[in-house]
Amino acid sequence: MDKAIGNTFKKIFDNMYDFILITLLDGTIVFANRAAIEFYGYIYEEMLSMNISQIDVKVDRDNMQMKIERAFEHGIEFQTLDRKKDGTVVPVRVRTVGMQEKIGKQKYFISTVQDMTNIYKTQNKADMFDVSRSISSEAFIISDLDFIIKEWNHSAEVTFGYQRAEVLGKNIDFLLPMDRIKEFEYIKKELESGKTIQNFKTKRCRKEGSSFMVKCSYAPLYDENSNMTSYMVMYSDLTELEMREELLKEHQKRSALALEGGDFGIWDFDYSTKELVLHNGSNNLFGYSNEELVEGYENLLQQVNPEDMERVRSFQNEVNKEKALAIEFCILPKGQTDYRWVRMKGKVFDSFENGKSKRLVGTYEDITDKKMSEIELESNNKKLEMLAEEAQRANRVKSLFIANISHEIRTPLNGIIMAAQLLREEEVSDISKDLLALIHNASEILKNIVTDILDLSKAEQEGVHLLKEKFTLVEVIRELFRDLQIAANQKDLDASCYIDPQMEGEYIGDVLKIKQILNNLLSNALKFTEEGMIGIRAKVIEMQNNYVKIEFRIKDTGVGIGTEFQGHMFEAFTQEEESDDKKYCGTGLGLTICKKYSDAMEGNLLYEGDRGKGSTFIFQCILRKISEHEVAVVPPSQLVFAGMENGRRKILSVDDNIMNQELIKHVIEKEKINFTAAYSAKEALEILNNEEFDVILMDIQMPYMNGYRLTEKIRGEKKRHNIPIIAMTAYARLEDKEKCMKAGMDDYITKPIDIELLIHKIRDLLERAAAK
Repeated sequence: MDKAIGNTFKKIFDNMYDFILITLLDGTIVFANRAAIEFYGYIYEEMLSMNISQIDVKVDRDNMQMKIERAFEHGIEFQTLDRKKDGTVVPVRVRTVGMQEKIGKQKYFISTVQDMTNIYKTQNKADMFDVSRSISSEAFIISDLDFIIKEWNHSAEVTFGYQRAEVLGKNIDFLLPMDRIKEFEYIKKELESGKTIQNFKTKRCRKEGSSFMVKCSYAPLYDENSNMTSYMVMYSDLTELEMREELLKEHQKRSALALEGGDFGIWDFDYSTKELVLHNGSNNLFGYSNEELVEGYENLLQQVNPEDMERVRSFQNEVNKEKALAIEFCILPKGQTDYRWVRMKGKVFDSFENGKSKRLVGTYEDITDKKMSEIELESNNKKLEMLAEEAQRANRVKSLFIANISHEIRTPLNGIIMAAQLLREEEVSDISKDLLALIHNASEILKNIVTDILDLSKAEQEGVHLLKEKFTLVEVIRELFRDLQIAANQKDLDASCYIDPQMEGEYIGDVLKIKQILNNLLSNALKFTEEGMIGIRAKVIEMQNNYVKIEFRIKDTGVGIGTEFQGHMFEAFTQEEESDDKKYCGTGLGLTICKKYSDAMEGNLLYEGDRGKGSTFIFQCILRKISEHEVAVVPPSQLVFAGMENGRRKILSVDDNIMNQELIKHVIEKEKINFTAAYSAKEALEILNNEEFDVILMDIQMPYMNGYRLTEKIRGEKKRHNIPIIAMTAYARLEDKEKCMKAGMDDYITKPIDIELLIHKIRDLLERAAAK
């Protein structure tokens, strides 16, 4: 193809300044002249292996056929973007002509390409020039060579008060005050000779007749042939600057007066002569007069505390023009025996031509009293830090003590409650039933007291940790109301409930804490109401995306709370009636815990009422509502205890407490499940080596090896690492549950044990195991 073009053809194109490309109908490049090769950055052989689509980044294949037809008819011209070998994209103008002659057997195009980069830049500069004239903050004027105004920007309108239409075509000399006409003659001569005048201060007139100070710059403008065509003038209004200068002078006067009457002074130090001059207060602070300091600068340095001397000398070398530096040091005034604290601030005022500092200036002040206060404050702060650390240590000890005492109380309490629960299911006399009911009620009260103390301790020491679980809020309220109806009926009280229809659906939140708050408020309402009614009202008060703000109102017709106590009702260990013969018992912790929980749920706990007029507690919280497309939670109560009828299951209980083992044995065997007891971790491992079990009940606090370590050991052995394990412990803090889960346990239940809940958890794990 190269030979078909011909050497003469090539020589002609290679000597042309335009970029020449010859392409076939499919876009294949068959020739590129020297200018094109240099422009695109390829060697000749590379160009001949390329298609025009590899160069033209805007090639439109849909319109290609139409362009081909037009090119063969009368040629086409268009603008596009071409990519060079180095990746640079440049704007070009292309003229393409289709040739009827053929190269070989194929028709071809000849295209000339022109680089438009400089043309666009020139156009952009012109556009930017026009824009800058219009938005410039300075008055911008262009006149012809006879000083007839041709251009007048917006800032010129603001500065002089004339609109553009008023001045176009006028001579610029109407802006001159009478006393500046001769000055302008000089400016004309300078401009006519081609000179530029910059930052020339003078006066000009406004439309309303007043004259004002301006700073102006003049420059001649030329065309592309270097012929002078016009003059450009820029004016800056100095009115505001002059006002600032006057204010500055006034400020300097005031500063001088302030220095004379103040407790600090000014220092001025000459590096070359070592001359130090002090203004104001030098005799009081350093004890030297300025006459003594002219030659006694080194003597003054000798008065500086030796511990601070190195820092003071470094300060002299570090001071610079960019920012003021400050230093605090001790100095012994002349003729005195006690050091004084000085704060000195300085900056370079003048420099030598080589850049070295020549003169330093700054301020100084006596800060002895302030420093003494800071030292005393620092000492007090250290004491406070020590006290705070001691308080934290005491709190940690208190928290650990409460956790331990809770464990020690819960363990025997677990035995009492479980024994009472089991006995109530046996055939006993009516008297025994009544006594068991008393034991059960007293145990529940004791359990609640222990729980309140532990919950308050956790909330105060570690904050409130919220769980995120799925639950049906309406069902929770209905369950609470059923319990309320039974309790209210026993006291001959009316009970009512209203649930907002908008509350239907499932939510994400800490359902246990919501129950705890509502149970506490309802229990208080029952305790303090002798006649009348108790009601619970729940409604949605705000909805935003999937988040819902819920309000619960617990209203009663009880004794109410006096206004004088209402400000303290949420404080721990406080009760309105605190005498030895008080009618209503309690720890005074319930409302405190409820308040902390409601705050943690981004809600609130409020009170309305008065003594003798009943009470209304308002509990608000924010929950996330589950949208319809999310998978709904299956309540545990709907799980089927699969596999129980297909042979007896086996459970291993690991606990060093004989009483707990006996009680758990009665519970498990009553469910027709085989029960085996291990009283230590070692015994449990020996039993597991010889038998297989469906579930392990694991105590945590055991001698030699606790429940966490035993679980980890079981999980580490391949043949039994999948056995479901339920923790049964008197440790009831949230982090205790998290430790159990981290150790590899499948579930967790706290002592005192709720028998129904324990059976449900066992059934749940067996159901899951059967499904696998």
